[in-house]
Amino acid sequence: MRFGAASPLRTYSACHARTLDQCAQLRGLVRNADHPGMHVKNQAIARGILMHFDSAEMRNHAEEERCLFPALLDSMAAADPVCLREMTRELTGEHRTLEGMWSLLRASVVQVAHGLPARFCADEVEAFIDASLRHIEFEELQLLPMAARLIDGCELVRLRRAMNT
Repeated sequence: MRFGAASPLRTYSACHARTLDQCAQLRGLVRNADHPGMHVKNQAIARGILMHFDSAEMRNHAEEERCLFPALLDSMAAADPVCLREMTRELTGEHRTLEGMWSLLRASVVQVAHGLPARFCADEVEAFIDASLRHIEFEELQLLPMAARLIDGCELVRLRRAMNT
């Protein structure tokens, strides 16, 4: 879905796009971890993956929970948004699950970033990537379009400000 240039929803969507790219980078890193001649390139890739999942992705989850989810629930204040509360609860749970899955992979990525040999469990990597893809797909196809429909322009401005604090 396309959002206006100033829309905070565009910021969330852009982070999702970066996460998809970093998942592809992670998959490639695992595939090429022991490839001769890839040592320096793998270190740079690993540093980028760490930077994204340790900071940008964590910040994105926190901002969704602190700013977007409450704004979405407030947009339905006159009604009883049971389905929205359940959706935001489930998405918050998925955030914690993804963060836990990342913590299991992180040590191996750190090893590569430092130029050391690392062992990856391909199944854990694929489970993390699959869970990330499903989560992003839901947010892109359900959450963000719903937010665009329900949150008015003034609230989007407040949301943008809250994201920047």
